[in-house]
Formats: sequence, structure tokens, C-alpha cells
Amino acid sequence: MGKASNFVTLPFAVTDFDGYAQFHLNVLDGTSSLLPFDQHAKSTSEWRDFPDLVVEKIIDVPTIRLDTFFDRMAIREVEFLKIDTQGNDLKVVQSAGDRIKDIAKITLEVDITPVSLYHGSSGKKETIAYMKSVGMKLVSVESQSKGLEENLTFVHG
Repeated sequence: MGKASNFVTLPFAVTDFDGYAQFHLNVLDGTSSLLPFDQHAKSTSEWRDFPDLVVEKIIDVPTIRLDTFFDRMAIREVEFLKIDTQGNDLKVVQSAGDRIKDIAKITLEVDITPVSLYHGSSGKKETIAYMKSVGMKLVSVESQSKGLEENLTFVHG
């Protein structure tokens, strides 16, 4: 951190509202999220092989919308936005509001299992439908997490 002039760390979780929310710190860092685990999903065959899906503690964190962040930081346009918020990705995109037109390319993650790992997460179909409704088209799909998740990349057009 702090080694690149355009890299800044801010103490906020990005979601669809400005305020505060509970953040679930998990034993496996890469699975921490604003969304809680779906306990049923953890017992399914898809997620059973991940024994570290355990909440260590829940803390309150400040939250910010993308449009709020862009406005406060005087960001006029974004060439590429990569989102990986463990089930909350679509809410992050939606938080851009009308400013989504200022983002040229977005890559976000979706869970593609029959039962989502995170309670309240958005699925692939819902994500694609929303992105299409705001004028973005799907240009690539990349499998990850042993085929349990995908990165979807969208551009305007």
C-alpha cells in the first residue's frame, strides 16, 4: 500500500447506501463480506470442501456509495472498475447510480452455484439483466474458484 501515486486506501465498505453496516470478518480473509454466509449453502456439496467458511467476528464499518465516492473525490471518469465484494458486487455497481455512464469497463464476480454462498447475493442472470438495462454488454466470462464463481466483464455498447 502507498507505493503507487494513484493508490489510496480508504476506511469504507462500498455498497448501495451511505452510512454504517455490519461487516463479517471471516477466518478465510478472502471470504469476508458485508453479507452473511447462507448456512444452508455451506452444507451443500459445492461449498462443503471449504472448511474455513467461519465468521470470526462482526464489526460495524462505515459505508459509501460509488456515486458519493466519485463526487467527493472529483472523479469524472473511470477506465476500469474491478469489483470482488463476496456476494455484494451488484449492489456496488448499482451504487454508481447515473454515474455508471462514467465507467468504461466493469468486471465483477458472481456466484454460479445453485445455492449462493452469501445470503442476499445477486445471481448471474440478475446481474446480466441489470447491466443490460443500464446500457452495458457482457464481453467476457472467466471461471474461477474451482468453477463455483465467474468474473463477468461489461463495457458500454
